[in-house]
Amino acid sequence: SLLQDLRKGRRTEIEALNGYVADKGHQLGIPTPLNRALTELVLQCSSAGTFGDPETVCKTLLPLVG
Repeated sequence: SLLQDLRKGRRTEIEALNGYVADKGHQLGIPTPLNRALTELVLQCSSAGTFGDPETVCKTLLPLVG
């Protein structure tokens, strides 16, 4: 549904989902780099109206899951 929202120019739920996890992790002192990165990437895509270059997105996210 998130991809559908992006494609249709609708606001996504990324802040309520991954953003919430990242914020809660920060409050508790638990690192949540993947959730933070996903939130930022989706917000950037949403504001830019484009998905960006998949290679760049992967280079940003892959080190966070390793």
